[in-house]
Amino acid sequence: MTDVLLMIPEHYSARQKPKNLSKEDEILFAHQFLKKIPQTTLEKVINANILGDCIFNFSSFKFFAKYTHVEGLSAWQKFLRLRFLLLPKFKINKGVWIIDNWSYEYFHWLTDALPRLIVAEEYIENHEILLPSKFRKSPYVDSLKAFNFNISFFNSKYPVSVKELIIPSHTAPTGNYNKDVINKLRKRFNQNSVKVIPSKKIFVSRGKARFRKISNEAEVIRLVMSFGYEVHYFEDYSFRDQVSLMQQATHLIGLHGAGLTNMLFMPENGKVLELRNANDDHNNCFYALASDLGHEYYYLLNQGDAADTHFVNITVRTEELASVLQQIDND
Repeated sequence: MTDVLLMIPEHYSARQKPKNLSKEDEILFAHQFLKKIPQTTLEKVINANILGDCIFNFSSFKFFAKYTHVEGLSAWQKFLRLRFLLLPKFKINKGVWIIDNWSYEYFHWLTDALPRLIVAEEYIENHEILLPSKFRKSPYVDSLKAFNFNISFFNSKYPVSVKELIIPSHTAPTGNYNKDVINKLRKRFNQNSVKVIPSKKIFVSRGKARFRKISNEAEVIRLVMSFGYEVHYFEDYSFRDQVSLMQQATHLIGLHGAGLTNMLFMPENGKVLELRNANDDHNNCFYALASDLGHEYYYLLNQGDAADTHFVNITVRTEELASVLQQIDND
């Protein structure tokens, strides 16, 4: 048995254009200026089964793959997961499911998973947030302390039987956002923060990352420091320290990557500069996030050594970077 509640109707999100948008680059962003955001629903499933990484209800013989997998599950994948039903079950009375198969990544945890918890929290009453045991070692699961809900880590090698499971849908397609929800999430993290006047300019380095780096980063660092930016390696900080640092920030610069997600913790009216791969008209998640959070968004296109933005190393055009930094300071 399932009940489906409409939480947020379908609507359109209108984004502010990049502050330094040129006519020739408009094609990279134009399809994001007005974006349809599908409705958000909440489904309550009675006698749900967690089969590794997916949800199944035996009485209706139904998988709930749209909540657990970004691109769904094939018939064969569903068949393989049904074998879990032959194993001993771990039983839970009430649970909440907020993750999909991309949620272990920092960006997707903060912008896809936690917004689902925001819309579900008024229906949570003695429900436990259900997470596979691998999340125990994730430093950003510390973010759940802002919600004060119980967490139940389960062994994904065995099925879990849940008497009542609450499943909020995604609040927007990944890389897009429900503006009201994402701002409620920011408010949740900032409500107990130490009150300081934001003044920091932050450059987030990917120098310690395995891929997607700035080839001439030493030169870039010298330049941004001359404009008053601090250089930070977010992978060296705890989640709480990242939040605290960004709550003090007014400016953020970074290469396309998870570090830019931390603009979520900046006070409204910040300035964000994304160093982008030239001709990339697909990866606009940080442009959309900046707009929905009320930040001014700037960009700089750079020469990359690959077409795929997720793996490209870029060489920053430092003369153009200096010009953009000057514009940011003057705006």
